[in-house]
Amino acid sequence: MSEAVLVTTYPGWTKTERAAYSGVPVRLLGATDWKGNHLVLLLGGPLCGEMRWMREAEIIRTEEEQG
Repeated sequence: MSEAVLVTTYPGWTKTERAAYSGVPVRLLGATDWKGNHLVLLLGGPLCGEMRWMREAEIIRTEEEQG
């Protein structure tokens, strides 16, 4: 498992999703669905503790994860 952060803005997000996901730190759980979305555990924000499927474009990987 590795750490990452969600982007601050994503064109497909609604106003409510932007408020819930913008800049939130996440833990990548290593699972990928058939669409290529990654399962993440939200580590902050109003949905802290929830697991969500996020697109690759919504995730900013840390330097450790990229290397």
